[in-house]
Amino acid sequence: MVSALYLKELDPKTFEQFCFHLLKEQYPGVEIHRVEGSSGDEGVDLFWGRLDMGCVVWQCKAFPNGVARSQKEQIKKSLHRAMTTVKPVLWVLCLSVDFDIRTHRWWQRLQETYREQVRLELLGASELAHQLIFHRKLRETFFPNMIMDVAALRSALAQSDKLTADELAALCADNVAQFIDRLSDRAPRFTYEVIFHPKTDPVKAPAPAGLLLRVSDGEKAINVFARDPESIRRAPPTAKFKLQGTGASQFREFLETGKPVEITPGDLVEFSSDFDFLLPDDIGPVSEWRLKVEQKIENLPKYSLRVTFGREPDAVVYDLIRCQTVRLGQKVAELQSVTKLPFEMTLLLNMDAKGTGAVHFSEKLAGAAVAEVQRWMTAMTAMLKAGECELYDLEAGRRFLRFECSGNLPDWVKQTADIADAAVKVGTFYGVDLRWPAALTVSDLETLHRLRELMTGIPIPLESVHLTITKFVQLPEAAIKENLKQSVFCYEYPAVGAVTVFGTSVAPGPLNIMIVGGRLRNSAAFAEFLRDAPIGSSIAVDIVIPRGAIASAIPRTG
Repeated sequence: MVSALYLKELDPKTFEQFCFHLLKEQYPGVEIHRVEGSSGDEGVDLFWGRLDMGCVVWQCKAFPNGVARSQKEQIKKSLHRAMTTVKPVLWVLCLSVDFDIRTHRWWQRLQETYREQVRLELLGASELAHQLIFHRKLRETFFPNMIMDVAALRSALAQSDKLTADELAALCADNVAQFIDRLSDRAPRFTYEVIFHPKTDPVKAPAPAGLLLRVSDGEKAINVFARDPESIRRAPPTAKFKLQGTGASQFREFLETGKPVEITPGDLVEFSSDFDFLLPDDIGPVSEWRLKVEQKIENLPKYSLRVTFGREPDAVVYDLIRCQTVRLGQKVAELQSVTKLPFEMTLLLNMDAKGTGAVHFSEKLAGAAVAEVQRWMTAMTAMLKAGECELYDLEAGRRFLRFECSGNLPDWVKQTADIADAAVKVGTFYGVDLRWPAALTVSDLETLHRLRELMTGIPIPLESVHLTITKFVQLPEAAIKENLKQSVFCYEYPAVGAVTVFGTSVAPGPLNIMIVGGRLRNSAAFAEFLRDAPIGSSIAVDIVIPRGAIASAIPRTG
């Protein structure tokens, strides 16, 4: 590894370049920028984000002789300048040396001073040097000839440097094939996959389908699969172990509840299995091992349930809700619904003769259709009104569980039901697919209320209206007299813009404006227009409105 002492040899400019390239390696998808110049950098050497909207700043300081009073003043000056010019949300100090204990105390006091303004973090020499372990090209660029190149040494010993890439690949494939053959000779019931990847931890990689076991030593991982799955089911591989102390009680809890447990070093006394031959020769004693025991959820029972909330005639029935057992113990089992719904149902079942248990519902409203949210609120209301809910096992053809409940309808159910009812009506009226938002806003509720009002009609304050009327037909004299007598006028107001509710754009479209008790100012001219004007001509009329008007939206027809 690179000693932190090597960083002290870098001049300020080179140290800044080193920090820049190291950060670019650590955060490959982030646009980190380097600021040119020392006097005009405004306390910023490297930064990410918008300078005018809060950013992340890295300040690089190369202090080969350590951090004393003068260096502390430089640090504080750079921090003050950055806070004055760019106001970062995070300011990171990168140092070519490490703090001593007194300087750490000084730094912690400085962090506390700026706690309300910015978060301060430290990247000292040891941390920077540690990161170099994983970045060989950076080591070679900034610290040539200081580190043994293990890859080059391995190549020299094997004389593989004389091979072409294809020849080297063929040699590796042949060696791995021999290694797998040896494993198969030891336990022919299984097939094996060997993964060499020293830069990542193979244990953390996603488990491939059918994996029985994975053994890793940091550089390689051996994945074990069943050669004949049916034979493995009949005679599964075994492991034997002995526990003591808290480990024994932890394992007892696992057996009773199915909850995963991790046995800490010292509690595992003995361990042996059918796969001992895969363990490395230099593995430590069993007393130093950790043993993690958990169930594979995909191997636990699954159920297809019909769930009836309440009783007829108010019952709400979900014809199919799929449930997965997530833990299964000798005393307790836990099931969770996996069907995509506005809620998640969790069942806790006591595995005793009484068959008691509990049911818990949790919201999963975000993204659900408002009609589905409305349905669930109706189901909750029906369940609490009747005091019961039944789960029927469709595959077994019998009742799975029936539970009783009591209590008043919670306020949040009433409130959510009212909002869902309004949203369903608005979505149907305006022909839009409304989905429940991740968070309801005041703007959502206000817009929903206004759209709902427009559907039924909303009073609007009007004193007068100026209209242009075009003649399309010639009315008979009797109809003309009726038109002159009327005090109710209706006209259509054209569509203007759109509004957003639950993240969906809704165009209210044209509005019906109804005026009750209106009076024509120029009734004589309007009467002459109705009698004598040719078809296609127009007239401007003024209507006086003493009581205002009512506006309502025109429903969409397609």
